[in-house]
Amino acid sequence: MAKAPLPRPDQAYEGGEAAIYNAENLVEAAMAAAEKGNFGVAVGMVVLAVEEAVKARVLFGFLLASKVSAPFGLADPQFRDVLHRNHSLRHILAFWQGMSSETHTLWVSGVMPTDEPGREALKRDLATVRWLNEANQAKLRGFYVNFDGAKWLQPKDVRPEDLKVAVSVARPFIEETRRQQGVAKSL
Repeated sequence: MAKAPLPRPDQAYEGGEAAIYNAENLVEAAMAAAEKGNFGVAVGMVVLAVEEAVKARVLFGFLLASKVSAPFGLADPQFRDVLHRNHSLRHILAFWQGMSSETHTLWVSGVMPTDEPGREALKRDLATVRWLNEANQAKLRGFYVNFDGAKWLQPKDVRPEDLKVAVSVARPFIEETRRQQGVAKSL
């Protein structure tokens, strides 16, 4: 099997722009589905939107690295996975790309935030990582009927609260990706 192609740096902006546009359209379509009571489909679309935003960020980062003659942060196999197939890697990158400075400090130094805004940032990041860990399953549950051995899992069983959580993660992530697009465009 031939390897999936990778873009050149001069093709990265166009791909990133298309991916973030698609992410925004997926959220818009999710809200339309939710208005009709299709919360499972809506959650699935929101997860897809985050995955597309990650793809956009990776492409903008690839472009930036080429412009400043710095090494790109992903080896070709991982870059290929993000662009073509690995949803779990996209979810991991979403956490790393969206992590607060408070969580980053805790991660590298073990120092807990001592002020209330820092603790709140950490709490938000923990909720985000929990959601991202379950995001692919939520996406599948939103689109497919499956049997878990005891009962049927159906998209109609997804609740409005599940969509609210998904949107609370996706919207800020997509907005920041749009900001990063502006930086990439200015290069």
